[in-house]
Amino acid sequence: MSMRPLPSPPVPVATAALARAVFPVGCLAMRLRDELGVVFTNADFTGAYPRQGGPALSPVTLALVSVLQYAERLTDRQAVHAAPHLIMHVVTTTAPTDDAAQTLRVEHDLISAGRGPAEHLVDAGYMGAELIVEAAHLGIDLVGPVPIVGGRQEREGRGYGLGDFTIDFDAHTATCPQGKTSTRWIDTIIDGHPRIHVDFYNAGCPACPAKPDCTKARYRGLTLHPREQHEALQQRRREQDTDTWRKRYATRAGVEGTIAQAVHACDARRSRYKGLPKVRLEHILLATAINLIRLDAWWTGTPLGPTRTSHYARLELAA
Repeated sequence: MSMRPLPSPPVPVATAALARAVFPVGCLAMRLRDELGVVFTNADFTGAYPRQGGPALSPVTLALVSVLQYAERLTDRQAVHAAPHLIMHVVTTTAPTDDAAQTLRVEHDLISAGRGPAEHLVDAGYMGAELIVEAAHLGIDLVGPVPIVGGRQEREGRGYGLGDFTIDFDAHTATCPQGKTSTRWIDTIIDGHPRIHVDFYNAGCPACPAKPDCTKARYRGLTLHPREQHEALQQRRREQDTDTWRKRYATRAGVEGTIAQAVHACDARRSRYKGLPKVRLEHILLATAINLIRLDAWWTGTPLGPTRTSHYARLELAA
């Protein structure tokens, strides 16, 4: 099949009149057309069709019908009574793929599309030192809670943690809270990532009065990220302990609402099809459907739903 990028025709007068009669206050599809106008154009899909062959059905019609199918929770058989399906392409990953590994890919794609964000709110699983620095190089502030990673001092909240040591990257030394200076600074590789090993061998640790809370080993050792990554992590840890940061990060709560909406409104937990290409298509249709549902709620002034209270929390409230 071939496709000629003809302009989208206007809605026939009779069709518009009938729609207004059936839906006096409008519906999602009507508001979509009224507020956004032409969402897709046939020219957007030219590259997906060969130059020769019989004329194909307008991909614009297929796209809109497929998206609205998800918005209205229609099965394929129900949707086919309204219009044919759409074949689209979406980039996604297989289930075992680490989500965090896709962070920079997403950011690069957004920048390439001219929609690069100044701020990217993520959860703790995406706040690796490398990701923070690489995002900053792209002009993006990666915002999320930095997990506490370290020895028992950080876990127990007592003794000397990494943040209590003064690190001098120029002199290749670390100074402990007792004023002792490290004796070894070694560049190394851990799990494929560059790290720095610092320790206080022969720096007087065995006789130090703070040794019980500092280390159980003969002398204290530290593992550092490279300088730029280390400084980025320490800055994030200082920031996330402030009310300003907590207020800023509270915006991310909407992400959990999006996931819940995808599950409850569009059955996102289960795929309707088998095979990765079809699942890719399903994901982009589902995401577009959620956007349309939210636009419709915005246009109609529909208030946000209340925060869900779990059964256990209800028992606590009732006690």
